[in-house]
Amino acid sequence: MTNTRLVVNKLIQWLADPERPVVERVLYLAQSGADIATIDVESRTAAPVWRKHSDLISAIEANEAVILEVDHCAPPPLNESDLSNRQYEKRKAGRDKAWEIIAPLFSGENAMRMLSPQTRATLIAERALVTGVTRQTIYCYVRRWWQGGQTKNALLPHYGNCGSARDGSCCASYRKLGHPSRISKHETRPTGVNVDEKWRKIIITGAKMFYENREGQSFSEAYRMTLAHFCKKGFKVEDGVKKPILPDVNEVFSLRQFKYHYLSHRAQDSRPALIKRFGERRFNLRHRELIGSSTSQASGPGALYQVDATLADVYLVSRQDRSRIIGRPVIYAVIDVFSRMIAGLCVRLEGEGYFGLMLALENTAADKAAFCAQYGITITEEMWPCRHLPEELTGDRGPLEGRNADNLANGLNIHVSNTPPYRADWKGIIEQLFRLFNIRVIHSLPGAVDRDRERGDADYRLAAVLDIHEFTAIMINAALYHNNEHRMDWYEMDREMMADQVEPYPVDLYFWGIANRSGHLRERDAETIRVQLLPEGDATVTERGIRFRRLYYTCEAAEKEGWFLKARNEGRWKIRAAFDPRSTDTIYLRSGDGRPSTACHLKLDSAFKGCDWSETADYFEQSKLANARAVTRGLQAKSDFNAKVNEIVTAATGRTEQDRQPRESKRSRLRGIRANRQAEIALQYEAERERLMINEDPDLSRREPLSIEETGSEEADEEYVPFPQPANIRDLREKMMRHGKR
Repeated sequence: MTNTRLVVNKLIQWLADPERPVVERVLYLAQSGADIATIDVESRTAAPVWRKHSDLISAIEANEAVILEVDHCAPPPLNESDLSNRQYEKRKAGRDKAWEIIAPLFSGENAMRMLSPQTRATLIAERALVTGVTRQTIYCYVRRWWQGGQTKNALLPHYGNCGSARDGSCCASYRKLGHPSRISKHETRPTGVNVDEKWRKIIITGAKMFYENREGQSFSEAYRMTLAHFCKKGFKVEDGVKKPILPDVNEVFSLRQFKYHYLSHRAQDSRPALIKRFGERRFNLRHRELIGSSTSQASGPGALYQVDATLADVYLVSRQDRSRIIGRPVIYAVIDVFSRMIAGLCVRLEGEGYFGLMLALENTAADKAAFCAQYGITITEEMWPCRHLPEELTGDRGPLEGRNADNLANGLNIHVSNTPPYRADWKGIIEQLFRLFNIRVIHSLPGAVDRDRERGDADYRLAAVLDIHEFTAIMINAALYHNNEHRMDWYEMDREMMADQVEPYPVDLYFWGIANRSGHLRERDAETIRVQLLPEGDATVTERGIRFRRLYYTCEAAEKEGWFLKARNEGRWKIRAAFDPRSTDTIYLRSGDGRPSTACHLKLDSAFKGCDWSETADYFEQSKLANARAVTRGLQAKSDFNAKVNEIVTAATGRTEQDRQPRESKRSRLRGIRANRQAEIALQYEAERERLMINEDPDLSRREPLSIEETGSEEADEEYVPFPQPANIRDLREKMMRHGKR
């Protein structure tokens, strides 16, 4: 069943014709699950066709068709950072122009109507009239959208012609325009002025000065202050007070014109003006836009995911040194709104940001059995079946803004919507999940934050015993419990669910939704997800390997092409690399030209295998701190060493000067160096022989010299004693070493 599951964007290859096997892409799965729309990805005249789900499953099980794991028709893995380069400007412009033309065809109900030949022809004909683009061109764009995986990047490459934009400005005439005022009707004379560039400049300047501020003046007050500042005829003094003389209202622009032209100007970029008037916080709360679109109800699994992060109420210890407390981790979670299934999970030590969110999103499409195995947890796929990307994602602003959101929308076809700050109720499902995590497990762990702690109680931080690896394993078990055992009696069942007697567990709702409400799950290969989500940095090719953040990596391509030899002889160079913050074992070199990334592995002799980047950074930071603290010790040791050397040299200099002959020439001192050396060797041998003899028989050093009577003859003093030979000294030394003497 798992191998034959069909999801949107899956490729199916038909094996009927071995000469030209047809490859089709799944475009849409009906909510009933009975019908599937597909398209030939290699035909230039292809159009969507409808097939029965049961027929496709039967064909796959009968080996008449196979599901392809590699998407060879996917667009180049270029993210928004790559497309911002100058070499891709035309491609990006062409993509955006094509998307602007066909975007209405795939929004709302039109996306479904485009799959029908009759309604598709009508929609394209209407769109051609609106845009002025030929129907053939629109058909080409639409076909490329379907065949390339229904992403914005599927429209790459396309080089479109850029038309000139109208500036929209108009020239004011001398005759008064607009509806005549009441005064004009009664007095038959024109009143007011036509707003030309001079008046427009005064209006905009005055509005920015008197309306775009935190004082909160109304439009009428800002209008009056603008007239007093820019249009006064002079001043008058009454009771010693200098007052401006305002012009007749029929001689200047009206309040209505003031509002109209200011608001027209502000409409071009209203964010700075609104922030100036309301402040950053109130703007984000009441006036900011929501990026993307958001639905109030998810119709099936994968239709809407919610993502958020929270600071866990528990303190952890370091994996390198468990005596050091490292603070509280951040939990990132992704939950499916329809089934309440936890689709992705990540625990990080860094503060809340895009890194953790990216890893949580990547985890949603990862094999959960393999993910759990990294933490020593064995599961089956049915226990955690989520391994797909959603159709829509809702989260907080910040990590999901800017280029990060563009990569999700354009590269992975995920609609992104953001909630404003201080509105946690807009994503209450994920907030409720974090509350359950605290109740079920976190608050009972050692090192958990005690918010009811009173004066005199023990410091809960000192009770920390878990490291990040162990805490992640606990959170994985909590997610498995939630997905499989969390009974939601409050869950509102519909008629179909009640008819099928679905139990209100997340895993049961998920599988029921796959069978009856499918069509929202998105599948992407790991390479595409990695390119679009993983953070990047600069790596350097050196003679020792590919250096990235002070660690060294290697890969098969670098060794075959002699990168390291070239770096040593011709100089180093930099290359972009994507990395997984959870593991230092592998980085991915980015070519930047659309080719797949190259995996590089940490050198085998590295001590950081199996660590994550936060632990590595912590180690290097501790090393820098230790080096800084050792500076004083090193300076003192060097000073002591130099002092001892100077003392010995000074004493030796004095003794040498004392033994030197007065007025001895340099030539005489240099004469006989070899003979002097041999004599010194002989003295050294004699001294060593005496020392070795004493060590062999310690009593010799305490004996008195023998008298003539003790020797027995007077000739004993004249007995020949041979000069010690090196071999004898060597034998004595070896004998002493065997007995442990020196």
